Amino acid sequence: IGIYFQLPQRRWKLPVLLAGVVLVGIAVVLSPAMQDRFSYLRDATSLEFRTVDKFLTYRLTIWDTAGQMTIDRPLNGVGAGAFGEAYRKYSRQPDDIFMSEADVYHAHQLYVSIMAESGVMGLLGLGIIIVLCARGHFLAPPDRRQQAWPYAWGLVVYAFPINSQPPLYQPWMFPVVLLLLTGLLSALSESR
Repeated sequence: IGIYFQLPQRRWKLPVLLAGVVLVGIAVVLSPAMQDRFSYLRDATSLEFRTVDKFLTYRLTIWDTAGQMTIDRPLNGVGAGAFGEAYRKYSRQPDDIFMSEADVYHAHQLYVSIMAESGVMGLLGLGIIIVLCARGHFLAPPDRRQQAWPYAWGLVVYAFPINSQPPLYQPWMFPVVLLLLTGLLSALSESR
């Protein structure tokens, strides 16, 4: 991504972007794990909960449980970092593999996790932070944006909604996100 934004002329940007998309596509097609996942969908006769859940490595089961947490405690959630402890109480799937085989300690999706753990207030706070950072970035002079782009892209990659993020409320992840945020704010700051 950094190479893309550092290219001097526009005519090189589209070929580099297309090459990146093709490389990712080839990697997905050649990956045995991805071929195994897609075989679940090919063999399915209908897109029912179990089929899609297995394709998503049982994420729907986790998200359903997170939804139950949100329904029970919509305003402030079950507590920051308490997803794993609350999971067994809120799981309602009869064949939930995480009740017997493995523990789950986060929702594998940033926004679902924050909604379950800190409720509407936490999700609203995160939304405000994202809007303020984006606003500050776009209102900053070009030289400040140039300084801030590595931090901004780190945050964008982490907050991109269509991926499986590590949990925000863990002692090993929160400092990384906080470091990216302070780097972004420092780079956009008017004072040197």
